[in-house]
Amino acid sequence: AERLHEALRIIKALWREPRVTYEGAFWQLRDAVVEPKPLHTPRVLIGGSGQHTLRVAAQEADLCDFNMIPSEAVTDKLTALHGHLREAGRDVGDVEVTSLQRLLLAPTREQAVGKLGGRTGYASLTGTPREIVVAIKAFQDAGVHTLFIMVPNNDQETLELFERGVMPA
Repeated sequence: AERLHEALRIIKALWREPRVTYEGAFWQLRDAVVEPKPLHTPRVLIGGSGQHTLRVAAQEADLCDFNMIPSEAVTDKLTALHGHLREAGRDVGDVEVTSLQRLLLAPTREQAVGKLGGRTGYASLTGTPREIVVAIKAFQDAGVHTLFIMVPNNDQETLELFERGVMPA
């Protein structure tokens, strides 16, 4: 986390300054140059939900991703992130909360779970379109602004059911 924090400070300086000299615990630069500079400052997304990662996100990120956690776990992570934001002197609205979730859909829950291929643990967004609409609403209610959806193996049935049964809701 400290290496990430230091790297982000350097990257942001390289986006802004003509030349960057930096002496840190992990990185050292002498008159480093990045050209051309970005036309618009890129947004920094930090993914993770451990305390060290949340602290770095609060200090440096524009977006913080709670990767593959259930909606019930978002509240505790969000509370921790908000505490770190206040410590960093930032407003809780300064960081957009996102969550990367796996999506597997089928006409029945059993068929959708079968697509997990025997994987155990958190099933992410797995179920029928109606179940997924409810699950997405739970993430929204918990404080997630944006869901990133990953469809394993580009599963066509999942994509079609998402388009027909989830997107309209």
